[in-house]
Amino acid sequence: RQLAQYLVATVADYCITYSCDGSNVRHLGIAHRLPEKCQLVQALEEAGPPRLSDRAGAGAVIRNGEDVLVKEVTADMIAQGTANARHRDVAQALEPRSTILVALRARGTTVGALALVTTSDSERRYDEEDFQLAKEIANRAAMFVDNARLFSQAQAALRARDEMLAVVSHDVRSPLQSISMAANILACAPPADQQKKCIESIALATSHADRLLQDLLDITQLESGRLSIHREATDVAALIDQARKLFEPLAGERSVNLHSEVGDGIPTVAIDRSRMLQVLSNLLGNAIKFAPENGHIVLTGDYEDGKVRIAITDDGPGIEEQHIERVFERFWKADRRKERGAGLGLAIAKGIVEMHGGVIGVESRAGEGSTFYVLLDAQEHAARPVRAARREGTVLVIDDDDAFRTEIVEGLADAGYRAVGAKHGGEALEYLGRAEAPALLIMDLMMPVMDGWALFQDVRRNPDLKDVPLILLSCLRQDDVGPMLRDAAGYLAKPVRLSEVLDTAERYCQPSKPGASLL
Repeated sequence: RQLAQYLVATVADYCITYSCDGSNVRHLGIAHRLPEKCQLVQALEEAGPPRLSDRAGAGAVIRNGEDVLVKEVTADMIAQGTANARHRDVAQALEPRSTILVALRARGTTVGALALVTTSDSERRYDEEDFQLAKEIANRAAMFVDNARLFSQAQAALRARDEMLAVVSHDVRSPLQSISMAANILACAPPADQQKKCIESIALATSHADRLLQDLLDITQLESGRLSIHREATDVAALIDQARKLFEPLAGERSVNLHSEVGDGIPTVAIDRSRMLQVLSNLLGNAIKFAPENGHIVLTGDYEDGKVRIAITDDGPGIEEQHIERVFERFWKADRRKERGAGLGLAIAKGIVEMHGGVIGVESRAGEGSTFYVLLDAQEHAARPVRAARREGTVLVIDDDDAFRTEIVEGLADAGYRAVGAKHGGEALEYLGRAEAPALLIMDLMMPVMDGWALFQDVRRNPDLKDVPLILLSCLRQDDVGPMLRDAAGYLAKPVRLSEVLDTAERYCQPSKPGASLL
């Protein structure tokens, strides 16, 4: 505003400064040589605010970066350059005679525009010399506009940080408090039934804390552009079936009927299967959370006009109209008092889908349930992937965490698989040297003696083992795992649940005679 007032006092009868942030153009300052006419300039902006799609005016200058000098403004120019009758009437009332529009450029980007106008009741008329002067003024003004924009963005980032810290501190304390209370009760040696409840409470709280931390990592990677996806041709029916099976136990506990319906002839999609399963898991988890007792949830897959549509429809309370546009915002909740979690799941789902070039949306009316859907490009001419025949043999689990390795090996054995555990790469190679090739290898990366990277290379060089499916297990980000991720059959991010390991085993090998062995 100070800049506009200064220019009115020196080179213009009225002046408007604009800034542009993304697709939004807004005025920063307005001034007129006659103070009583400032309201008219304000009314001009309100009647026809500039847009980047405009063919002329400030919006066009910001879009194409081409400065404009109009030595004589005509009635036809006003008629063609105004958005509506009100806009035209106000523009005529200001009586513009000549005008200059120059872009404000900073750090190689157009950050706004400067409009200088002379009026019919003054002696000022713009010429080429004034045009060059305006460009010089714009060069200096751009720095101030850019600094103001950066300051505003910094303030917004600080507010977002403070909001995040407030949400996270609250949501982390809740599971920690539950764990602390359960541990104190266990320390007093309560009866067996109470011990079981305490253990269940600790497991639930740990799962909640783990989910919160993973969401924070994902949203950070999405916003910094560091979240990567690894595409593969994926059978949509198999993906939907896997998502349904994962949530059937939870739906049963909540007395919710969950089923799936998949159309015939759906082409494959090129997606990161685990990331898209994360999206569907978030949508299904929300649907089950809000579904009424004895409610219904339908997971569907369809194909039309080159797009695969995966949708989740529930008969829950629905979403009020004023909230629909905000459901994919990070940390947003309709009622924080009633809902657990940080409110990041849908924001992460949106980011993952958009990284695939897809669209995620919602259709809902309050009291009538909701449908969340994902649209993905189909691979029109790709063959439907053929699932590899499941192998018979041992599942070899390699991890230096004794408690975790024992839990996984015994869990696999209980599910009917022959499972063997090794605590580092050297021990695994010793076993592989004397036994038949396993049906599946599940291995950690960061281990003593011989780590996962070295073991991976040895296994792939061995002609008897090069075709064995190998699942990587790590707390590292997928980007940090390196190129061997492309040669692995899959990746499980720690902390991993036994159900994820069992699901992976079911995809690659057949159960055999139960048995567990720890080397």
